[in-house]
Amino acid sequence: MQKPTFEQRLKAREKPEQKPVLLQSWLELLFLHWTYDPEKLQPFLPKGLYVDTYNGMGYVGIVPFFMSEIKPAIFGTRLPGINFYEMNVRTYVYDEQGNPGVWFFSLDANNYFAVKIAKTFFHLPYYNSDFKVSQNNETGWIDYNCTRSGKSKASYLYKRNSLQGIAEYESLEFFLLERYLLFAADKKRTIYKGRVHHAPYQIYDSEVAKLDAHPLEWNSLGIITTPPVHQMVAAAVNVNIYSLAEI
Repeated sequence: MQKPTFEQRLKAREKPEQKPVLLQSWLELLFLHWTYDPEKLQPFLPKGLYVDTYNGMGYVGIVPFFMSEIKPAIFGTRLPGINFYEMNVRTYVYDEQGNPGVWFFSLDANNYFAVKIAKTFFHLPYYNSDFKVSQNNETGWIDYNCTRSGKSKASYLYKRNSLQGIAEYESLEFFLLERYLLFAADKKRTIYKGRVHHAPYQIYDSEVAKLDAHPLEWNSLGIITTPPVHQMVAAAVNVNIYSLAEI
C-alpha cells in the first residue's frame, strides 16, 4: 500500500489519451464537508481501497449540483444532451498504487434512465429521487431540495460570493476538489476505476443559509448535528467521462 504522492495528485489533472465515452457539464456545485475518523470510514470500503486523509483526518462530503448536457461522446455537440439534478455523498480514497480518487456512498438523481445506465455500466450506487430546485437570478440564491423514498428531505439554500480562483497546491481545497478518478465496486466487490477530466474548479466563498446532514444518515454515517467544517461553491465545468477498468 502506497499513499498518494503530491506528484500523483498533480498528474491526475492530465487529460487521458483515450477517447471519452460521455460528455457533460456540472454546474453550481455546493461542497459541504465534515471530518471523520479514518478508522471509522475504512470498513465502508472494499478491500484494496484506503481512506485518504488530510492532516490525519478523513472527509465526507455532500455535493448537490446541476447535471447538464449529458450525451455520448461519439455524437459530440451535434446531439442535444439531457439535464437533471444530482446530489452525491462521497469520501476520498486511494488504491494500492497510491492513485487518489473518490468513493461514492450514494448518488441521488431525478432521471430514471441515467440512474439505470450509471448503475449498470458504472457500478455506482445511484438512487431515483425527487428534486425541487429553484434559482433566483437576481440574488443568486439556489433553493435545492432532494427527497429519496423512505428518507427525510435534504434541503440546501446557498449562493456563491467572491471568487477565490483555483485551489492552491497542497491546500485543503486542493485535497477535496482535485479528484479526477472514481472508484466503484460491483455486487461481487470487484473494484473498478474510471477517469474524468475537466479544467480545475473555479471556487467561490459560499453563503449557506440552510443545509441538512440527513444524507450522511442515509448512508449509515451517523447522526450529524454539527455544521460542516468546510463549505464552498464551484462554478460550471465541462467534463469528459471515460470508461471503467477493473483493477
